[in-house]
Amino acid sequence: MSQTVQLLPDINSDIAIPVWDTLASYCSSKNEEALHYLLSQLIRLTGASSGYWLGVTRVDSQHLNDPLNGWRPRKIVRLEPDGERDQHFRKIVARVNNSVDPSIAYHTQRTGRFRACSQSDITKVTGTGEHFQTKQDMFNVSDALFITTPIGDDIESYIVLERHLPAGIFSREQLADAAHVLRGLKWFQRRLILSYGIHLPSQPLTPTERRVLHQLLTDKSEAQIATHLQQKVSTTHSYVTAIFRKFGVRGRAGLTALWLGNDQ
Repeated sequence: MSQTVQLLPDINSDIAIPVWDTLASYCSSKNEEALHYLLSQLIRLTGASSGYWLGVTRVDSQHLNDPLNGWRPRKIVRLEPDGERDQHFRKIVARVNNSVDPSIAYHTQRTGRFRACSQSDITKVTGTGEHFQTKQDMFNVSDALFITTPIGDDIESYIVLERHLPAGIFSREQLADAAHVLRGLKWFQRRLILSYGIHLPSQPLTPTERRVLHQLLTDKSEAQIATHLQQKVSTTHSYVTAIFRKFGVRGRAGLTALWLGNDQ
């Protein structure tokens, strides 16, 4: 009796594989470049106009009257810098304790699991709140995709893709494609959280500390890092000590283990 070999589907045709492979080739000191690559690929895949990454933490889970259940944004990184959008974002954050747009509260009521949704779908549930109305009126945003990955009990990572008028809303297939790519990238989004120090409760990394951190994740010595950053060796050592203290590690081996996910 002849037998046939059962062939696997062609996994190389999976839209996520090239993105995953390319991201894996970026070293830890190139997180920002890797993020820009990821956003640009998701924009191409979904026909979006722009995109950004948002890291959020839960700063107070015990405050029963908090409309956002203690969640607050800590860092936003756009593919294309936009000062006006960032200023609007800061105003929204500053007003959280007084009033919350229902479309923002929608996200914080569903934390703790990987999820993907569109602004157009959220609006069907919450109505068009002031936040999204402003995005439409001031920034010509017609729709947005939100793909959210929990990194820990009190940390979440958002990838947001936007379409600008006159383009219409995203399709269900485009939402599914973006979610498929990001479902396998929790490791990378965890690295982003660490890179920006978002998991640190009260002492996020300064810009200079981030530059030193990126070099610590290479094979450079402290003296070589000082030369690369045009610092005195003693200055670099002070930054290194502060970084280790903030991350709760004793040295570079502990820092590397944290980056590799071996911090338990």
